[in-house]
Amino acid sequence: MMRKILVLSGSFVIVAGAVAAWSLTQAGTSNPLPVRAVADRPQPVAGPDAFGKTPLLAPQFRTGDAYPERPTVDLVNTVIRPGAREALAVVELSSSSPTTVIAYVRCRAGIGSRPVRDRTQAVIFRPGDPQRATVACPIESARPGQSIVFRQAYEPDGGKRGQAQASATVSDTDAPTPPVTEGFRAPYAFAPLGQLVYNADATSILFDDKGGPGIWSTALAHGRSQPANQETGYYGTVAMGAVEASDNAILLRTRRLEKPVDAKDGRPPYPFQAAILSAHKSRDLEFVYGSVEWDVKMPDRIGTWPGLWLLPRHGWPPEIDVYEGFSHNPEWTLSSSLSTTIHGGSRSKRAFRRSAFRMQMGDFGLANTLTSEYHKFQVTVDPGWITMFVDGVETTRYANPFPGTQWHPLMQVAVKAPPDSPYTQGTGDMALRSIRIWRSQ
Repeated sequence: MMRKILVLSGSFVIVAGAVAAWSLTQAGTSNPLPVRAVADRPQPVAGPDAFGKTPLLAPQFRTGDAYPERPTVDLVNTVIRPGAREALAVVELSSSSPTTVIAYVRCRAGIGSRPVRDRTQAVIFRPGDPQRATVACPIESARPGQSIVFRQAYEPDGGKRGQAQASATVSDTDAPTPPVTEGFRAPYAFAPLGQLVYNADATSILFDDKGGPGIWSTALAHGRSQPANQETGYYGTVAMGAVEASDNAILLRTRRLEKPVDAKDGRPPYPFQAAILSAHKSRDLEFVYGSVEWDVKMPDRIGTWPGLWLLPRHGWPPEIDVYEGFSHNPEWTLSSSLSTTIHGGSRSKRAFRRSAFRMQMGDFGLANTLTSEYHKFQVTVDPGWITMFVDGVETTRYANPFPGTQWHPLMQVAVKAPPDSPYTQGTGDMALRSIRIWRSQ
């Protein structure tokens, strides 16, 4: 039966080589990680002609079955003056990139000198930016022969880690390394592409177990389980309470089931309920080029795997993951971590994947409140680019290898908890306040 829901309605950043004030710490651990650099929110700028229509990829990469290699990210040694209060390291890409590349650089004590504070900073290279940037670290006063050490703390998003360590050496004879500040652009501001064709909140969204025109389905196109992902959640029905209304939002609810469900898919019975809303049965919610915006609050329970994504009308891949929350990964921070991915290939075989996994809300000047407040996740697909946004600020961008693909949106909370997990801490629900879809083609 179709249901109609009626409900009452900082610290430091390197962006374009600029340095801002710093403040955030890594909370919730007895042995805290280095402080991540957090931006004063950069002022987004309007994109050129709907974010740049000119395809960046050569024709051989625009079939959806191939993508250029990731560039290598190297740290390069530098020279600073005696008495300097700031050390610089050069971050260099081996080649231009069709995607956003984010390096994560940690400033540490070297020989005889030390940073004012041990912290890790995000260095963002957007497509079209220069391939060379500098990252700055406030230091205690240094004397000739002393040095500060910079390290790539993680594998860079969108790139490969090359030279992982470099030093800023204090010299009164060698010329100091100049900062690189020119040629970098600010993040684009979200500007929907096309005409608004769907605008629903908790008072107007329609869903049932099958789906149809204007109606979301509580199942995937291929069924109610994802055995290939080793998920432990069965996508529940309306009668199971997998999707239901709260005071002001639609809840995608996960829980431990009273009795595990045998999906007859070759996997053991599923001990947990997962939840999804998919538009695969609704042609009026599809688009080739356009934008989608989800206004959501994420779950904070370990073992949840929330996602906001796009799938094509026929077959997999391709796939565009606007957001995934990997709470089952011990490096993931539920309130602040971000990720995006594009998957290419055909006939159920993935040929490539490009991901950004280490990003934090603070890297873009956004509050670490994904699980306690609503945030808007947005994506724009145009002939040249796939661009991701959070709260209107560009986070990542991919040259589009899937031109002409017909997309539909999905939103879900999968479960990837151990079968013996009590699965009771916090909330396993995603709260959806609204979803909007724009279409230009």
